[in-house]
Amino acid sequence: MTLGRERWVNENNEFIDESDPDNLMFRQPVWDTDKKRFKTVRMSWDDFVERSRNWNMYNRKPDGTDWTPEELFFRSQMETRVLQSRGYSLYHGQRYEREKENYEDLKKAYEFYKSIEDKTPKDEQWKLFERMKTQWSQAGTRYVPDKSKLPSEWLKQAITESEMSLRHTHESSAAADAQAEETIETMQHVVPVSQYAKEQSARSYAEAGIYAMERSENNPHSKKDLFIAPENIFPEMGYGSHPEELIELVTDARKAMANELTSRMIPDPHQRRDREGNLIMIPNPNYMPGLSKAQAEEKARRHIRATLDTQHLGMWWKHFQPLEGESKEQRKERFDKWYMEQIKKLEDKDILGHIHVVDAFGAGHQHLPVGQGNLPVRKALEYLKSKGYTGSMISEAHGEEGMFGQGRILTETLRGLGTPIKGAGYAIGAPQRWGDIQHSYFGATQNPYFIFGAYSPSNDWQLWSQVPME
Repeated sequence: MTLGRERWVNENNEFIDESDPDNLMFRQPVWDTDKKRFKTVRMSWDDFVERSRNWNMYNRKPDGTDWTPEELFFRSQMETRVLQSRGYSLYHGQRYEREKENYEDLKKAYEFYKSIEDKTPKDEQWKLFERMKTQWSQAGTRYVPDKSKLPSEWLKQAITESEMSLRHTHESSAAADAQAEETIETMQHVVPVSQYAKEQSARSYAEAGIYAMERSENNPHSKKDLFIAPENIFPEMGYGSHPEELIELVTDARKAMANELTSRMIPDPHQRRDREGNLIMIPNPNYMPGLSKAQAEEKARRHIRATLDTQHLGMWWKHFQPLEGESKEQRKERFDKWYMEQIKKLEDKDILGHIHVVDAFGAGHQHLPVGQGNLPVRKALEYLKSKGYTGSMISEAHGEEGMFGQGRILTETLRGLGTPIKGAGYAIGAPQRWGDIQHSYFGATQNPYFIFGAYSPSNDWQLWSQVPME
């Protein structure tokens, strides 16, 4: 097959099975008489996109899925290597036949002259040289007898050299065939990086989800389900940053976790394969006998969720190019509509478990309280609340902390959400004014003078008196 809707044909102009790499040698290339070489075509990416459409009409994968342009591009490179290796094998194979024929002739000649030498007196053996020289010259052989040796001695040396040549030809041909087979195996088992990365990510999140499940079920102090929650990070940081990708990531991880919990055998995590190239199956350490598929899916739903960062979602503004004749206000209105559509998708798929509440202007990475930016954060939170969202939320509005003082990360966010704060809720001596709690620390007017636990610089951190902290 070249381009368009053409398919590979053999020398009889019959279609061949393109999915079988062993049929590569039966393809009939077109000879360029003027250039004295076979015709080739330089292909662009669009050509491989078109090839994938045509290829999938006749050669789908064993699992029924389509080949991608990326896979066919790689396959074309591997096919070239296979053809090159097969060509070397054929070349050396032809030489091998000639060398083997010559080797057999030399052995016959050796036996013939050795028998004559045994019957010929030494003073008459010189005649054997002349006869041998004349006979071999008439036959056009490339060998010329050496008068310093008997014909049998010279032939024995020639046999040794022929054996070495046969061995070289044989090894070269076998190595070329082995290389072709190795390339074919690579071609049959290679997967796109995107597919491999998704599968590995899903497996990793599944394992983390199982760990969270075990900690939830085995810890008597656990009041709520522990879960892992990948976050929608910056748009330029790859897969998972777009809401639809985040949904796919969580959904695939849940499927992988449910499969882990209900499968007795799983593919070897180290991707080991048997002699036929199939993944080796091993006993599943996470298998839970008696657990139904529905129960496993429910566990996966509870222990694998997602973190929504409301500001990271707003960073997709940079990819909203203005339409022809569209004003800035109209563009913003279109973006806000898209923003809410993504929120609705995330809620509809029931993947949200944690929210970073933060506002911003434009597409930069900012951390403002709700209402101080121009993102529809409050509208999004109100929508999620109306749909029964019960997950956790934290404020990431720390952008004002250094400039305007501590405490605004929470107080300004609550104020932006319209929450009337009248007091801290203490039973005795509760402050009555906003200023009493805005910069306070659990009723105190200052932060504590010590640090402990994970907030300390290290586990070996000590006071000036060298008394260790606990």
